[in-house]
Amino acid sequence: MFASIDPGKKVQPVNGAASNMKRPKSRTKPMKCWRPKNPISIFERQPNRAEDNKRERERERERERERERERERERERDREKRRGI
Repeated sequence: MFASIDPGKKVQPVNGAASNMKRPKSRTKPMKCWRPKNPISIFERQPNRAEDNKRERERERERERERERERERERERDREKRRGI
């Protein structure tokens, strides 16, 4: 592989292997923590859809319960009228 094993002499790497071993330059700088450019919170900018959906489902359930109660009252009134006749 190498012609002479002499400690003082610089040896050429085979197939430029040393160039592959160099670390990429981007690694020399410390990574900065990502922050949004404007200080307004991301969560304030876009609505929390999961929460909205949850609330909407809860409202829908409440409406359904209310409708059921109304139907029950109607049935009760009809029964009272039938008894009265």
